[in-house]
Amino acid sequence: MKILLFEPRFEGHHVPWASLLARSLLDADAEVILAHGSDPRQLDRLEFSDPGLVNRLQLHPACPEGRFDGGAALASLDAAAQRHRPDRILVANLDEFAASLFRKAALGGRLPASLHGQLRGIYIRPRPLDLNQRGFQNAWKRKGYARLAASGAFARLGILDEDLAATVASTPGHPPITWMPDFWTPSPPVDRSTARRAFKVPDGRTAFLFFGVPHRRKGLELLVDAMSRSGHPDRFLLVAGDQHAGSPELKQDLDRLVRDGRAVVHDRFLDDAEMAAAYVAADRVVLPYRSHYGSSGVLGHAALHARPVVASDFHLLGRRVVRANLGLVHANEDAASLAETMDRSIEASDDVVANWQKSLQDWRDRNAPEAFAHAARSLAGI
Repeated sequence: MKILLFEPRFEGHHVPWASLLARSLLDADAEVILAHGSDPRQLDRLEFSDPGLVNRLQLHPACPEGRFDGGAALASLDAAAQRHRPDRILVANLDEFAASLFRKAALGGRLPASLHGQLRGIYIRPRPLDLNQRGFQNAWKRKGYARLAASGAFARLGILDEDLAATVASTPGHPPITWMPDFWTPSPPVDRSTARRAFKVPDGRTAFLFFGVPHRRKGLELLVDAMSRSGHPDRFLLVAGDQHAGSPELKQDLDRLVRDGRAVVHDRFLDDAEMAAAYVAADRVVLPYRSHYGSSGVLGHAALHARPVVASDFHLLGRRVVRANLGLVHANEDAASLAETMDRSIEASDDVVANWQKSLQDWRDRNAPEAFAHAARSLAGI
């Protein structure tokens, strides 16, 4: 079976997801054509994360240089499908062009003929499928999605939100749905003392890890505000990941926390081993996301390393933390609540922490790479 896998990006989660998708299909004896982007870092990172994988793939440079919007993405996928005539078409991230596609479909637009009835993919933030999401833009895109779904445009969709997946699967008018676990990537063993020294975490302090980039919705500036408030003397902030996209004001506030001995910042890209060390060096993982819709890969890695979390109570992330007992939640976009919740996490009894860690291990098992691989093969129809 010949499968066209479309993934033009290399930032954030894109490489590990493309890697596991491709390997899951290859291990099922599929022939996989990777329609990739123009930036050479994508294939370099794929090969680094999974040595030998690139050589098992057929490579199709799908994306032009320069601006790459939803329309260009869909056109490049159409061109790849026409060239290779695959048995299956699988899009690693339908969000790449879903918004543009649905708006045009609401006005009568259609999928290209090469894709109609064949399109499969993971929809990471499927607001148009979620009737709880209001507003004109969601209504507009929902109308377009409904028209496409009714026409049989989609073969199958993958959704990370287990609640929405169940609701959509039981509601007429949708294509078949697969729930996709938000998996973690295996990591080498790391000695905690060595990790804390490497990341300059002081002894005797409770380190809260913020991992990732400083996009506003990730809430780093909210976390810095919380750290600046008075509270437990053991509270310490460990920031890991490329912070260069942050504002000058955020950098100044972080520098102030560092000078005061309340934080350490490692503002660069971390490879898999360094990422694992950052989680091991921490005592808690904090996800102060602002009105964040959907899942979070950071939660999976917190579970992998059994690090209790402090997270916003908004939408899926908040529901998961509370329902699965993975830590504590704070009021969305509320720095005072975040500071207070961090202190409650520090003061939690040994029994409470042990219960969190047991629940995190259960969450880790539910979202193992093997579970994602099984779902990927279901999504691909093999």
